[in-house]
Amino acid sequence: MGELNEPVIARIVGKHAEVVFLGNSMPVRDFDASDRVERLGGRLVFGNRGASGIDGNVGSIAGVARGCGRPVVALLGDLAVLHDLNSLLLLRGLPVTLVVVNNDGGGIFRFLPLPVPEAERERLWETPHGMDFVHAAAQFGIPYFRIESVRELEECLKSPCDGPRMLECRTDRAANHVLHRDLAAGITGLAINWSL
Repeated sequence: MGELNEPVIARIVGKHAEVVFLGNSMPVRDFDASDRVERLGGRLVFGNRGASGIDGNVGSIAGVARGCGRPVVALLGDLAVLHDLNSLLLLRGLPVTLVVVNNDGGGIFRFLPLPVPEAERERLWETPHGMDFVHAAAQFGIPYFRIESVRELEECLKSPCDGPRMLECRTDRAANHVLHRDLAAGITGLAINWSL
């Protein structure tokens, strides 16, 4: 039921989480674009912004979980997790669901007008790594789930979380860029009458 893509993943996380931590780059942008502000209600939304970049996100998630004492659903990109891999140890005993969007690199760089050849952009900015996170999760004793569909993601997020778990969602950088471009074009093409 339903193909996974980055905006859909963000929307599902928003639908099923009371405390959310959002990674930089595409996760926070997709969440912002797909989740209505009026639906926030009593939801708490956290994230590292500004100069902190993608460093230290997993450690920050551990701090949020300890500080609020409630289950946390974190939506991070693959590079953010790789940059803070050792902090997975800090999640022990904490009710954290770490949703990793793995598009094999920095997908946000497809959206920037970089005046370089595509191969150079991919090698130097998008930095594909060819890794998954099953062994990283095992290294730190964290239950791991490879999510293949919308239904699987929703079922996992509906199930109780009393300790850490990792849900890896594989996506495609190029397809994500096309999807966002098509969504933007569709919105731009809407005939909206703003007069009252």
